[in-house]
Amino acid sequence: MSIRMISGRQTLLARFAGHQGGNIAVMFGIALVPILGFVGAAVDYSRATSAQASMQTALDSAALMVSKDIGASNLSANEITQRANTYFKALYTNNDGVLASADGVPAITAVYTPSTGKGATVKLDVAATVATNFMKMVGTPSMTIKSASTTNWGSVRLRVALVLDTTGSMEGSKIDALKTATTKLLAQLKTSAGKPEDVYVSIVPFSRYVNVNPASYNATWIDWSGWLAAPPKGTTPRNSVDWKTVGPGSTCPYSSNTHGFSCMDRPATDKDAKSVTKIPANGNICPSNDDGSLDRLRYGRLYNGCYNTTGNSGSYKHMWRPADSVSSPTATDIAATPAKSTWNGCVTERGLSTGPSNDYDRKVTAPVAGTTASLFPAEQNTACSPVMLSLGNDWDAMNNTVNGLYPLGVPTSRSAWCGAGSR
Repeated sequence: MSIRMISGRQTLLARFAGHQGGNIAVMFGIALVPILGFVGAAVDYSRATSAQASMQTALDSAALMVSKDIGASNLSANEITQRANTYFKALYTNNDGVLASADGVPAITAVYTPSTGKGATVKLDVAATVATNFMKMVGTPSMTIKSASTTNWGSVRLRVALVLDTTGSMEGSKIDALKTATTKLLAQLKTSAGKPEDVYVSIVPFSRYVNVNPASYNATWIDWSGWLAAPPKGTTPRNSVDWKTVGPGSTCPYSSNTHGFSCMDRPATDKDAKSVTKIPANGNICPSNDDGSLDRLRYGRLYNGCYNTTGNSGSYKHMWRPADSVSSPTATDIAATPAKSTWNGCVTERGLSTGPSNDYDRKVTAPVAGTTASLFPAEQNTACSPVMLSLGNDWDAMNNTVNGLYPLGVPTSRSAWCGAGSR
């Protein structure tokens, strides 16, 4: 080959390498392959996602239908699987998904777990393949998609609290309707319990108060300050009578018009207490329950104690609940000082005697020992509802409680009152 020919070819190659015409077309041609690959992959992935969504919807429906069948009849494991496949194949209509069914194994696997106290479950699993149109050109002829669905039923132990209104607005036919509706609901709940522990119910009757059970008197979450307090104007007799002259045989120093209460022969919380017009021979001055004539918020309140009387006429001294203060109380002192165990179980909304404090009247936080506003104030009142029932499954006790409900918390029989005192 001549030197001239070699030189010509080198010149031609140099000119070709430096030529810039047609670069875009060349670059587009090179980039077109991966671009089409990405676009095709997006199309294939979109088809697979659509198929998987349809498969999940069909599987969820099939699981619910199978769980209903299991609840209605005792199916074997094979029957459960067969029904799951039948329901699923009838519901799944997406033609992009090809159900896997190698070696005759059903497309769906079903696992049923009977209830052991926390509910029964059935779990369905299915897998499918979706043929690719574009990704097969890069070595991926198909995509696998999977779905699972679990249905749980009869589980969960039901815990119900029935808070029943027994205020004055329920008087007449309303309280009867409440009793009827509640007993029907209790019957349904009892029937739904496969096992005794499946359904527990609490019944909380309320008027202005809730009765948390008199046996709770040692609880640390109770505020006793109001329950132990003397009545308002208790040391201010009516008609300007000198308090120092009030003693055994004296006319009752209280009246409804001047105090909102009168006198009893013993603490009003005693169910055998009787109204008196004269102070008993033991000198104990015991206020009756409040009739609300001076303060409607005190209606039905029972004052838990008496004033004793010591000394001589004209210089009598009186002490409220004396056994709480003297070191060696007499029998008369003790009689004037009812124990907390005589509490009828009533509590009212949280807060201080002056009103709500730190929003505890609306909070659901637990009481804090030492923080009075967070405790539940004990109150003895004739308008206290029946004792609430804590969570349990004593259906007879629930029905008895419901049938014994009465509006305002005040039954017609005085001996059935939450506490005592005259009406």
